Amino acid sequence: MASEFDDIRALREQFIRAVYDIRHSHAGMAMAPDIKPRMSLDPTGVDDDNRFVDVAQYYEQLGFIRRVADGYGVVSITARGIQYVEGDLQQQQSSGSVTFNVQNAYGSIFGTQQHAEMSNVSFDFNTVEAELDEVEEVKGEAEEIYERYRARLEDLAAEMDEELEPLDERLETLQQAIREKLAALDPDLPGLPEPEVTPEDEGWLFDSRRDYLEQLQHYKER
Repeated sequence: MASEFDDIRALREQFIRAVYDIRHSHAGMAMAPDIKPRMSLDPTGVDDDNRFVDVAQYYEQLGFIRRVADGYGVVSITARGIQYVEGDLQQQQSSGSVTFNVQNAYGSIFGTQQHAEMSNVSFDFNTVEAELDEVEEVKGEAEEIYERYRARLEDLAAEMDEELEPLDERLETLQQAIREKLAALDPDLPGLPEPEVTPEDEGWLFDSRRDYLEQLQHYKER
């Protein structure tokens, strides 16, 4: 039970860290096909897809991510989620020499930090305020695009399901007919051949032709 819980916790941490890292190259968004490999999940596996959705729902309920597309195909990390990840990063850093990670420092501007410090060097992100404002603008525009396509994809999926429904019904009818015919199949098979020669008892320790008592007596005699 403990091992199962550890696996779930590891999946959750891999998920939120992947969303945090991937968002830089997708205007603040992270897509499932990019996240799943970071969690060692099969992008096309049904079971793995269910595990992915469970983890995504967990973080959505915590307010760490926001669903952009149905099925969590596209998600975005919230300021609360960024603060959570960066808090973990801060806890993992030692008090001595710190290796500077460009992605982590860049990500800190979306949280509560105004400066990212390493050793005796301080970086003030207020100098790139204009660029950061534009990043937020790009994120907003991307969300609008995703929203427009989501409605169209839902309509297309509904239309496709409607067209496929008669074919699904035909297939089910055919499969049922095949099952019934196979169940009723009673071929006229010839009987099993009888042995032409009855083998003699050659003193075998076990002989399936003996009944229980005979076999038990034979054991005792041996």
